[in-house]
Amino acid sequence: MCLRAWIHSLSYRNNRGVIARRLVKELRDTTRHEFFKIVGCNESTIGRHPLVERWNGSENMLRLKNGSEVYFRHLADEEALASLLSLSLRWFGMDQAEEIPEAAFLTLISRIGRTDVDPSTGEKLAPAWGATVGNPAGHNWVWKRWKRNDVERLAGRKHKPNYHLVEATTMDNPFASKEYIAELLDNYSSHWIQRYVYGSWDAFKGQVYEEFSESVHVIDPFPIPQGWKVGLGMDRGYNHPTAFIWVAIDYEGNWYIFDEHVEREKLPPEHAAIIKAHGITDSNGDQYAIFGPHDMRNRNTVTGINEQQAYLDAGVSIMPGHNQPAVVGIQQIKAALKIDENRRHPRTGRLGSPKLFVTRNCERIIEEFGLYRWKDLRPGQEEEREQPDEVVKVDDDALDAFRYWVMGWTSRYAPVRPREKTVYEADFEAFLAEEAERSGLFTEEFLRRAA
Repeated sequence: MCLRAWIHSLSYRNNRGVIARRLVKELRDTTRHEFFKIVGCNESTIGRHPLVERWNGSENMLRLKNGSEVYFRHLADEEALASLLSLSLRWFGMDQAEEIPEAAFLTLISRIGRTDVDPSTGEKLAPAWGATVGNPAGHNWVWKRWKRNDVERLAGRKHKPNYHLVEATTMDNPFASKEYIAELLDNYSSHWIQRYVYGSWDAFKGQVYEEFSESVHVIDPFPIPQGWKVGLGMDRGYNHPTAFIWVAIDYEGNWYIFDEHVEREKLPPEHAAIIKAHGITDSNGDQYAIFGPHDMRNRNTVTGINEQQAYLDAGVSIMPGHNQPAVVGIQQIKAALKIDENRRHPRTGRLGSPKLFVTRNCERIIEEFGLYRWKDLRPGQEEEREQPDEVVKVDDDALDAFRYWVMGWTSRYAPVRPREKTVYEADFEAFLAEEAERSGLFTEEFLRRAA
């Protein structure tokens, strides 16, 4: 990133860009230090470089003799983001993007001009670009914009063509010795190794569902057979989304999350209309069991009715779930995600399979599986107390809905597979039908006489 910023600044006159990192100290000691090192200088000598006009340490700005400027900025707070609004840029680079909020990325995007020509001089401007570098940190905003986009591109589906991802493991580094790699593998936890050595997007500190892997648990959508059990989980909200999750159980007891509705700023009648359109009844017209949070019975202080009644008035019956700690449902979901060596995979037929699968169209809950994390202890608390069984209440709406289904439904029971008829039974039924047709008797009457 630093090398590209340097070459781009030299290649185009009057060019301006920003190199950013979250904290001031890390920006100064690591990112800016690396930039000066590539140039062949340090903070004391950069001002004497033959291509540099001046270095202003107080403003963190480097000006080249061709008129190009490089700014070094931290992005630790709202005041820092506000300071970027006065800049007009042609490029930017963000170091350790996983530490920086998406708002900072969007702010930098907004500072890049949308024209390729200087309106005052008619001179062609430098090409616009932005780059982020860092380490995988679960299914965060970086994953959404680059990793998921790259998967969509390779699968031939809709993607953002201007977003390009380059991935590498520690093993891909030609300067990393075998001794160095062996030292990492011997001294760090499996989560750390998966993230920082192998570059896994599915492993990070504090991850709740570390068992979840898209390559294992995500499958293509398919029609749900009529004989399977189906139910829904629901999590209520308004400013944060209301979520409904559809789950099916096959004859072997496998769970399939096959549909979802997650949307904010809608009232119960609006959500009810949407989920009815998705389908909430079986072939007999009976509504699937829907389980929601236990506080659905709480009365609204304005309307005087509770949310359960509001949905019932809209034609949707929702049963409030058990008032149990979230960790109870989390443990059940984690168990369903684990690969059981004695369980046969419903698709391949091979031994070694999880119990839980998610169809690829359920993008929201797939995303949340990779974001859900435990609350961290503050620095210094590790020696005083144990890690709490509490989760961070962000990006969890679909997962909470699924958890209510898990805790409300007797999901350990699979539907009973219809028994296949014996050859004798099939022949006897055919004989009865022929006799009934020949004699003109109703089948029921003939069966009664035959019995």
